[in-house]
Amino acid sequence: NEPFKTYAESIKIARNGNLKMSLESLNEIIKKNKNNYFLLETKADILFSHGYTEEAVKFYKKNLKKYPLNYYAKIRIFENIKINNLSNSDIEIIFEDNKQLLYKFFNNKNILLKYIELAQKLNKKEWLSFFNFVLSINDIEKEVFELKIKNFKSTKNKDLLKLVNIIQNIS
Repeated sequence: NEPFKTYAESIKIARNGNLKMSLESLNEIIKKNKNNYFLLETKADILFSHGYTEEAVKFYKKNLKKYPLNYYAKIRIFENIKINNLSNSDIEIIFEDNKQLLYKFFNNKNILLKYIELAQKLNKKEWLSFFNFVLSINDIEKEVFELKIKNFKSTKNKDLLKLVNIIQNIS
């Protein structure tokens, strides 16, 4: 039934490669359903899947204004932060402000890779070591794992220690 049929068709049209027609259809649905912010997330997903990352991020951010706990949108935004031209203080803010993603999704490879990029720019060697450890957990023996955990537990960084404890408790 409408508007769900049109909604589904707009996604199908996008998957078939007709971005313009898909967005026109979706925009009509959005106009008629201004309070449905998940339509903005769908629009962002469609834009993202067609390579329009910057535009997609804008719609994920609009969705977050209404649903600040939408971690899917937060992850999409975080993964696509361009840090090349940012100051170290701005990068540090991004590093600190997105730690909740690490705590909730510590095994998400894309989040870890973005954090590696941030840690490299900030020369956070202890964090880099930890992120590389997490990425290699499946490839190391139990004894090596326990030794590395023990070494990381000696950190003075409370945020890093929190992550070490999370990793230890799930393994």
